[in-house]
Amino acid sequence: MSPGPATVNADCGSYGGGAERQIEPTTSAAEVRLTAELNAPHAERQRLITEAARAKTAKKSSDRW
Repeated sequence: MSPGPATVNADCGSYGGGAERQIEPTTSAAEVRLTAELNAPHAERQRLITEAARAKTAKKSSDRW
């Protein structure tokens, strides 16, 4: 006797079920970490630009007197 047709899990709309629910939190955590890693260089660059602009403004201000 051959196995019956695969059934679709109504909870997540895909085959199986338990494995998808176990992988989901791990995937979400990985996405959060990846997003943070991708945003970190941009934030650091922005911090350096702001710091340089403040130093330039302070120098101009002190040069006037």
